[in-house]
Amino acid sequence: MKNFPTRAPVGMFLGALLGLLSFIPVFVIWHHYQPPLERFYFPQYIGSTLAQTPVGTVISFFHSRRNIRTYFVLMQGGTPVTSAAGLDPARHVSVRFVETTPRIFGAWLQHQIYRGREFRTVLQVPIAVSIALYFGLFLSGLSYDCVRRKRTREGVPLRGPDLMTRRAFNRATKGDGFILHVFH
Repeated sequence: MKNFPTRAPVGMFLGALLGLLSFIPVFVIWHHYQPPLERFYFPQYIGSTLAQTPVGTVISFFHSRRNIRTYFVLMQGGTPVTSAAGLDPARHVSVRFVETTPRIFGAWLQHQIYRGREFRTVLQVPIAVSIALYFGLFLSGLSYDCVRRKRTREGVPLRGPDLMTRRAFNRATKGDGFILHVFH
């Protein structure tokens, strides 16, 4: 008996691809449920953190003013809004542009808005959930491929009689009980 050729691991590839793409909805849902001020400042927190990495340093090397960037800050009554509890809905809120270095602004965001949490700590939950989803989908695809390979080895009856009793056959075919005698 010849072995059937192995097929491509479609389940593993599909599980891995869906696992990688699962980061997007996890991040969107997580970002939606962030506190309002953290959600407002999150793009700037990303930018100020990435500007401090070697990639951000190389990119800023090609700009004329390397160290100074423009950021926006929510202001109420001449002071920056640092918590939702300190925000008075009856008073006017404005946005002021501040020019500073990414390191100083990132440190201000970390201490005032994100309550001392570093950027990697802020992203820890969505990354952990995405990794768990990735492995779950990957293992599901792997088990699907194992089942598929098993069916390929053992074969699948496409047509033919099933093993059933005479009464079950008559019920399935709605037969009248006519018996055919076969001689050997």
